[in-house]
Amino acid sequence: MNVTINQLSIAVVILLIAGCSTKNRTEIVPLGTKQPSALELCKADVGSPHYYRKAILVADTTTRNDIARDLPGLAHLTTQRLHAHLDGLKRFNVLAAQATSFASNDINTAERVRHIGQQYASQFVVKLEIMDLTLHSPKGFLVELFTKKRRDVLISLFIYDAEHGVQFYSKQYQGSVSGDVVGYPGHESRVSVSWFNTVLGVKVDQMLKDMSRQINERLACVPFATEVLAVSGGKIHINAGYLHGLNPGATLQVYHRSDLRTGEGIKQLEGKGGWIRVNTVLPNQSIASVTEKRSVSSLVNVGDIVRAW
Repeated sequence: MNVTINQLSIAVVILLIAGCSTKNRTEIVPLGTKQPSALELCKADVGSPHYYRKAILVADTTTRNDIARDLPGLAHLTTQRLHAHLDGLKRFNVLAAQATSFASNDINTAERVRHIGQQYASQFVVKLEIMDLTLHSPKGFLVELFTKKRRDVLISLFIYDAEHGVQFYSKQYQGSVSGDVVGYPGHESRVSVSWFNTVLGVKVDQMLKDMSRQINERLACVPFATEVLAVSGGKIHINAGYLHGLNPGATLQVYHRSDLRTGEGIKQLEGKGGWIRVNTVLPNQSIASVTEKRSVSSLVNVGDIVRAW
């Protein structure tokens, strides 16, 4: 394990979860020096702790009231499409579930995100909010004949740490599209995958691809983490398996949940100092044992978190 990479990765994690912005920090970089990206720094090579696939739940997309009535089903379609783009990156265990909608600015958002994360064993929750799809139609018969219709597009992306319910990243994607941008005014049909071949659909799809790449970049150096489900007879059952990239021999560090969450927010992580080794791997679960001469009960409890480091 490369210590330098891991130390830098932990620093990235602390900045992300605490909601700090690196834009406000002054860094002196020699001219001509190219800063490595997170994807370059934390490559998902086989055998690397960055190889593990973090579980991401794509929550239901929400829309502002009265937006795009001529495009029924668009919110559900964008949820599915983002899921597909993330899955295609081969770096995440991507989950989707119905009835996972929530408002990004509600006072109960953090509690809702924690509930979803625990319910679906997800390390992160991402969601979209369609903010604007205003249709600008020219007025007048002759004007309408020779002027293209235009539509504004504004979609917000939110990334949450499911353990804390904290939103640590958000970004708005916007643009304008002219041409055949009207959907189904009479609500005769719901938009389907073929809609992404329209001029408006192509624009939205490109935004969703950019979002998936941004999510990948933001989470590349964040440690993989999952939960201890059961402890019995020296065996430790954890909530991740080969779908998450785990293989027999993988080692994970144990943390108390109280080390990860406090009433005052997030504090510096203090591991219990113990490691476990994965022995048996199933699709979504694994069985592990302790790596040192200590009793399992003194090291691991049900509900503890195990992480890549």
